[in-house]
Amino acid sequence: MSRSFRLSLREKTETVKWHAIYQNAAEVARQFHSCFNRTPPARKTILSLVKKFDETGSLKETSRSGRPRSVS
Repeated sequence: MSRSFRLSLREKTETVKWHAIYQNAAEVARQFHSCFNRTPPARKTILSLVKKFDETGSLKETSRSGRPRSVS
């Protein structure tokens, strides 16, 4: 059973840095687990973070169009 969770900006940054070093999502997952002691992101998530960084040069969340989320 997979649980979704949000990655912190530090976790995202480290993930992209490890991918630049190792060029391998499996090794990135091992490094993530040993550094943060929690379940690593999926391969697809790692690759999408790298793609986002390559395209935008940033890992911060972008604002989305549309109605904001409700408080309740």
